[in-house]
Amino acid sequence: MIEINLLPEELRKKERVKLDLPEIPVFKILLVILVVVVSGQILLSAFAAYQTMEFIGLKKSVEALTKENRAISARKTETAAMGTQLREIQALTERKFLWSVLLNDLSDSMTKGVWLRSLSVTTLAADDTGSRKKGNAPKGRVLNLEGSVIGSGQETAIIGKFIKQLKESPRFGELFEDIKLSAINQKKIKDFDVYDFVLIGIFKKEKL
Repeated sequence: MIEINLLPEELRKKERVKLDLPEIPVFKILLVILVVVVSGQILLSAFAAYQTMEFIGLKKSVEALTKENRAISARKTETAAMGTQLREIQALTERKFLWSVLLNDLSDSMTKGVWLRSLSVTTLAADDTGSRKKGNAPKGRVLNLEGSVIGSGQETAIIGKFIKQLKESPRFGELFEDIKLSAINQKKIKDFDVYDFVLIGIFKKEKL
C-alpha cells in the first residue's frame, strides 16, 4: 500500500530514527564477574591457609631446634664441669704428693735454733723486698714460712743458714725461683729476745 502525505512539509511528523542496539547479556556478565570474585577469594584463602601451615611448621622447627640447642648447651656445660672436676682432682692428687715431698725436704733443711710456726701459699704482688704493692695485679704465688729464732747474737746468721739450706735442697731448687727473707721482728718472751721472721719462696710459673 502506498501512503501519500499531503500535509505541508512543516506540518509533517518527523519520523523517528530507530536504532537497533545489540542485546547485552547482562546476566552472563554478572555471572562471570561473580565466578572471578569467588575464585579469587578461594585462591586467597588457600594461599593464606598455606602460609599459616608454613608458619606453624617453621615455628615447630624453631622450637625443636631451640630445645635441641638447650640440650646440647646443657651437655657441654656438664662436660666442662666434669673436665674441671677431673682437673681439680688431678691437681689435688699431684699437690698431695708435692706437699708430702716438700715437707720432707723442709724437715731435712731445718737449722738448729729455728722453729717454724706456719706454712701457707698466697697470691700477691711483690717488689724486690717482698712487700705487697697496693693496687697491683698479683704477680705470682709464694710460699710463706713463718718462724722464730731465740736471740743469741747470731739471729741473722741462723736465718741466713736456714735460707741457704732451703736453696740447696733439690726439691726447693726445682720448685722455687728464689727464697728470701721478707720480714724480721724482735719481741720479748719473759727474759728471752725472740726474732720472728717471714721467708717467702717464689714459685716458678710452670710449677704452680
